[in-house]
Amino acid sequence: MSYATLLARLHKPRHAAPRGGALRAHRACCPCCQADGRGNPALSVAESDAGGSLIYCFKGCAALDVIAALGLEAVELYPANESSSGGNGGPNVWASAAALADAIADAAAEVLAGGGIDQYAALTGAVARFRAAARAAMRGEAAT
Repeated sequence: MSYATLLARLHKPRHAAPRGGALRAHRACCPCCQADGRGNPALSVAESDAGGSLIYCFKGCAALDVIAALGLEAVELYPANESSSGGNGGPNVWASAAALADAIADAAAEVLAGGGIDQYAALTGAVARFRAAARAAMRGEAAT
């Protein structure tokens, strides 16, 4: 499924600034908790440079519930695997992982914006280590 197909299923998607490894990003009302289309858009979607789609609801709806409410299946959010070779999954897999780490960090920032600096610092440290390992793998280097 293409990212354009995902956008077509959303109610009034708005452009958002892409972060990390994302090529494009949008915000829209979540089909689970904002089916009436009111309020600030709680749903964030992004297209990774590997072609996968990332979905996150800032009001806490499970990604699988959002996907089902859009009439999709989770497998449709990712491109078909064109290679059956082993190894670390190649640069595309790690690029998707790096984009996911960025999305997690953004979500944590939104959730913890009102406080919890110690927890936020621990989370961002973990995300930074994950991102560094993913980027090292994309370059074919060993993670430190």
